[in-house]
Amino acid sequence: TTDTVHLRAGPSLADAVLDTLDAGTSVSISGESLDGWLAVSIGQAMGFIHGDYLTQGTPAIDAKAGPGTRYTLDRVRLRTGPSTRFAPPMLIAPSTPTTT
Repeated sequence: TTDTVHLRAGPSLADAVLDTLDAGTSVSISGESLDGWLAVSIGQAMGFIHGDYLTQGTPAIDAKAGPGTRYTLDRVRLRTGPSTRFAPPMLIAPSTPTTT
């Protein structure tokens, strides 16, 4: 998902919210598009999310977006400076929140 989004029981804003998913949550597309809504599954849950909130593959991250919290998508080496010449003092696990 590209943003915090509601997983809905049906393909409209009028349908009940089953869950709220955080940005970056991976879902599987399980059906065809219905007026822009896609049937998705996440674990055992099934529902609908509008296609405007989904992206294929890893979502792009805007490095110039300004201050805020970002989440790592994979293991990351946190270095003491802005290049690989700096020592990696710690390894950060996937889904770790970081603040810019």
